[in-house]
Amino acid sequence: MRPLRESLLDDDLDTSFDKNIKAEIKEFLKQNYKGYSGCKISRQPNSVGKYEVSSTKNIEVKNRNITSLTNGTFIWAEVDGIFNCTCCPKLESLEGAPRIVGNFDCSLCNGLKTLKGAPEKVLCTFYSRGCGGLESLEGAPKEIGKSFFCNGCHALKTLEGSPESVVSEFNCTDCINLKSLKGAPKIVKFFKCNGCNSLTDLKGAPQKVNEFACSRCNGLKSLEGAPKETTNKFICSSCVSLTSLKGAPQTVKFFNTSDNVNLKSLDGLPKEVDYVWVPRHFIEDDVRKICKVHDYVATY
Repeated sequence: MRPLRESLLDDDLDTSFDKNIKAEIKEFLKQNYKGYSGCKISRQPNSVGKYEVSSTKNIEVKNRNITSLTNGTFIWAEVDGIFNCTCCPKLESLEGAPRIVGNFDCSLCNGLKTLKGAPEKVLCTFYSRGCGGLESLEGAPKEIGKSFFCNGCHALKTLEGSPESVVSEFNCTDCINLKSLKGAPKIVKFFKCNGCNSLTDLKGAPQKVNEFACSRCNGLKSLEGAPKETTNKFICSSCVSLTSLKGAPQTVKFFNTSDNVNLKSLDGLPKEVDYVWVPRHFIEDDVRKICKVHDYVATY
């Protein structure tokens, strides 16, 4: 018989119950996931009685009819690569998802109503695109290493629950029932809310960005609440209900308000720009009277 110290280094001390549970976990992984062969199961359950599974590889759901990310006896702990559970229409919860993950993608999971159970920390990008039933971002990761995408979620009405800080891009484009930007990240580099037709103003938007885009927002009537500081681009083109530019950032390199057919006045146009695009019913002289343009004016 080997010394106890050596025995502790392997599974010799697992009870038959432990071995049966681990066998069930392995079978669940085999039946439902690609990349399962590289997974490691913790020696003992954690403080809440769940085994923890981790992987250094990409993990992808292969059984698209899966109803849960686990069988109830384990949780995903850490996945270094991509965790992909896209296109699972019967998945109604992200409970059991990795706490820490490289990239996480739960796009096109129409059964999700919230993001409860989502990873706590995403090292790169989080995707929940096209989740038709998603009503709330409650449960969204607190830490995002790069970008956050919740675009095309037609039932989403609020951004409450969003991570407070997103290093690169936050994209809620084409969330057609989104009524407010309240709850949006406070710190973000690129913010896109194009095609959000239920927005009437930009209250709640982040106040300092590199680029901001709210094009094709057919219900947008006012730029009130727009970022006060936009260092590179501000794009509010093709917003058919927009009649005024009041509230627009006052210093920006590129300002695009083209194809706004009902814009009545250029009052509110930034005081200084490098490039500016305005609707075709205005002329260049109209722009230069109220705005210092370093390069060119275009009409579209």
